[in-house]
Amino acid sequence: EAEDLESLETPMTIVNPVMGVWPKDAPDAQEEVLLRFEQGRCIAVNGKALKPLQVLQLCNEIAGRNGLGISQALENRILGTKSRGVYEAPGMELLGQGITYVYQAVLDRRSTSLFRQLSTHVSDQIYDGRYFDPSTRTAINAIWQLAEPAHGTVKLGLFKGHAHFLSLTDCPHSI
Repeated sequence: EAEDLESLETPMTIVNPVMGVWPKDAPDAQEEVLLRFEQGRCIAVNGKALKPLQVLQLCNEIAGRNGLGISQALENRILGTKSRGVYEAPGMELLGQGITYVYQAVLDRRSTSLFRQLSTHVSDQIYDGRYFDPSTRTAINAIWQLAEPAHGTVKLGLFKGHAHFLSLTDCPHSI
């Protein structure tokens, strides 16, 4: 399926990124980005209010040029086979790191543990094509309930494939 990538001796760098650059090719200066979250959803980037698709598109652009979100996976397929791939999700990586800092501030240890378990369940279910399964829908609803206090503005520094925490402000539900 993945031709040369199927060999674990082949580096993932044989793939040419489409949505960004390899970290080594990213700019030599740190870029700062502000992400505003309300109820766990990013509603603004760098102070500009955006619709969800616009948020993802802008985050893909910003994170991609800074070398974020390129990964390789050796997957266990549902049929029991293995498959290796290189994936790009720069915007999702940036948003994921940003919201993680907000969750760290607003959720206690037990809520964080539950959130992780529910998230793992949902991702496994979706991977297996079970989005409409009752357990998936219930887990998603519980995740949204845990996300309700997740309000905050995160500033991250992006540099050569890394996103560094700089600050968290406007986070009224911080524990």
